Amino acid sequence: MKLGIVSKVILLVVATVLFSVVSLVAIGYHVNYKQIDEAAGEELIGCANITSGLLSVNDIEGLAAGKVTADMQMKLDWIVDHKPIFKNASIMTLDGKLLAVDKRLQQQGFKAGDDFYIDSKDAEMLKQMKHPVASTIYTYGGAERKTGYAPIYKNHDAGQEIVALMAIDFDAKIISERTWSMLTFTLQAGGIFPIVCALLAFWIIHRMMKPIGPIGARVQSIASGDLTGADIHVRSNDELGRLARSVNAMTHSLREMIDTINYTTNEVNGNSVQLADESQQGTVSIHRMTEAFQQIAEGAKLQEQNAVETAASTEQMAIGVTQIAERTQVMSELMQDTVANAETGSAEMERVVRQMQRIHESVGRTGTVVADLEKDSSEIGSIMEVMNEIASQTNLLALNASIEASRAGDQGRGFAVVASEVRKLAEQSKVSAERISELIGHIQENISQMTHVMKQEEDEVRAGEDVLVRLERSFRLIYEKAQSVNDQVISVSAISEQISAGTEQVASSVSEVAGIARKFAANSEQIASGAETQLLSMERIAESSRGIKHLSEELESKVRKFRVS
Repeated sequence: MKLGIVSKVILLVVATVLFSVVSLVAIGYHVNYKQIDEAAGEELIGCANITSGLLSVNDIEGLAAGKVTADMQMKLDWIVDHKPIFKNASIMTLDGKLLAVDKRLQQQGFKAGDDFYIDSKDAEMLKQMKHPVASTIYTYGGAERKTGYAPIYKNHDAGQEIVALMAIDFDAKIISERTWSMLTFTLQAGGIFPIVCALLAFWIIHRMMKPIGPIGARVQSIASGDLTGADIHVRSNDELGRLARSVNAMTHSLREMIDTINYTTNEVNGNSVQLADESQQGTVSIHRMTEAFQQIAEGAKLQEQNAVETAASTEQMAIGVTQIAERTQVMSELMQDTVANAETGSAEMERVVRQMQRIHESVGRTGTVVADLEKDSSEIGSIMEVMNEIASQTNLLALNASIEASRAGDQGRGFAVVASEVRKLAEQSKVSAERISELIGHIQENISQMTHVMKQEEDEVRAGEDVLVRLERSFRLIYEKAQSVNDQVISVSAISEQISAGTEQVASSVSEVAGIARKFAANSEQIASGAETQLLSMERIAESSRGIKHLSEELESKVRKFRVS
């Protein structure tokens, strides 16, 4: 059986009171016993001293001779009969030899001539001080005794020697009995007082400890997770009252904390699930983006290679066109001398003008859809076809010039030589233009493969718009030059120079396209690398969100055992 705190406190109070009573009784017994012992010793000394005066000088001399008279025996018996509290009376020497004994001592088996106990310290004190002495309690002859000794002097003269001792014994049990009789009231009060104290302590402590029950029940409910109970009502302002109010405040704080934790865990669970879903979607998107950028990078590398080849071919064509311009300058000077043939040349130039107009329209369309690299490449192909026709027309003009020179006879022989050279250069230009057309065809095929990817990455391709604008301007300049050729068809030299300038600009634009493709490929690789890094980050975020969700669920399971409403 387990004791409550009230029972423990009451037992402690009762034990303390009992210990105090027992201590007081023990101290009282010791003090009273000592006082009674001293009083008994004084009484023994007084009686022994008085009774020693009952002996006459003859009695003393008879004792010295070993004679005990009937009168002396009667006097010894009278001592114990007169005071029943005295156990024995005897006369002995300083060394403990009995000279005369009373009837009670005889009944105990002692007689004159026997040795009896005397403390050597008491005997020595009697010799030196020559005054009565009381012994301490001792056991002899099967009984506890206290003896008072009174010296008997020779001739009753204190100045003479001690010839015997008057010894009166006191039963030591009487001292204990008197001591206990004096402590009877103390023992009775000591028995009642703990009971009264226990009852009073029970009433007071029970009243003081009454709030502990509700406090303990509330704390046990809190420990089991129940926070729904009402507040503990106390009126006292002592430690228990403050404890009860503290428990009430703790309950309110725990309710608020549990509500906050529940709300927080619900929010964390929802956010972690949403974060995990978004991380998963982001991971899938980044996977797709990474694959797209890798395709773009591969296409950009291939475009760069084709652009480099196109630039090389364009440079060769520019050289040829420059040579054509030089030759057509000579041809223009010769054509001034052949005005008669201008009408035929004008008709041919009108065809060139119409061709330049088509170039102008193509360049215009290129300007409106400059962001579409596929159409730009198509326009470049159209321009190459126009250049091819220009070379054909130039070849035709050279042929016509040869015909006119043959008609002119010797006067047109020099013009025929020039026309022949122009035809050769035109054929070379045609071959270069066809090569460029083939390369552009390859570029168009590559661009067609990249079109659907480039549309998704419009922001990245937009960086090339400025370059395409400059390319459109270059083609527009070619168109203007071609228009100028149409307006000034009579000047084949001007047409050739404009074509040469346009060809150089095309070569420069193609080189720029190659540089842009190179940068675009490098940027695509960097973006792909960044996308892979972002993918790893998203995977770590997803893993962290799963860990947060697990911790939140674990916290929610811990908090779920608390009831707040």
